[in-house]
Amino acid sequence: MKRGKIDLSKSELGDEFELRNGKVVTFDGNSKALCNINHPYMVKVVGYDNWYSYTRDGYYIFNNSKEHSLDIVKSIQTKAIMKEENIIDLSKAKIGDSFLTKSGVILKYIRLLTEINNPNLSNYKYQLSNESFTTTYTSDGRRYDFDTDPMDIDSKVIDKHSVTKDINKSAITSKVEEIESMLLEKNLAYGDSALNGVSIFSKGKPSDSICARIDDKLARIKNSGLTDATEDTVKDLCGYLVLLLIALDKEECV
Repeated sequence: MKRGKIDLSKSELGDEFELRNGKVVTFDGNSKALCNINHPYMVKVVGYDNWYSYTRDGYYIFNNSKEHSLDIVKSIQTKAIMKEENIIDLSKAKIGDSFLTKSGVILKYIRLLTEINNPNLSNYKYQLSNESFTTTYTSDGRRYDFDTDPMDIDSKVIDKHSVTKDINKSAITSKVEEIESMLLEKNLAYGDSALNGVSIFSKGKPSDSICARIDDKLARIKNSGLTDATEDTVKDLCGYLVLLLIALDKEECV
């Protein structure tokens, strides 16, 4: 498996990585005092009490001339728990939203208390809970009026699935921009031939010509498979599909 660029010095607790053997591990911190100085970065195997130590660039063996099954090959997720702006307003929270306390405990917003008999507690109507703890807060995340408390809300939590969606959004945007750049370059180089061909031999509609080119690209992929050699073919195919949509739009307007 081809390795991505790894830099464990920039990792945060909980970041996830995939090993060459397919196992998933989470970053568990820098522990130079306990490990070989060449392998100061600790990761834990998800679901097991197994820890491994690594070089900064994710190699299990310091002499990385040979591949090892425990080498880190790619980053899966970063920042499993991310903080939003440190401005708490529980009045805008939705049931199920998670919040991180100053002591590091994660609580979920479970309900708004509408009937509070004690007038001194009338502001403490936002109830949060986890498996072993339930308490109420003011809208700005305080448990008490006086001083600060370790269980005061520190920040809202974004779960890892939301982070993954954000990462995918960035990746999608990047790939679409790559296809856009390729299309514009080829359109300039070939004089807009796909949508406005010279029609010397081919007398059909632009959409028919584009469909023929799509068939050619699909035939190549079918015969050669998805390999490094056909990566450009896949990009060409994406480009032709975009051009087909444009051609069909134009033909509908005629």
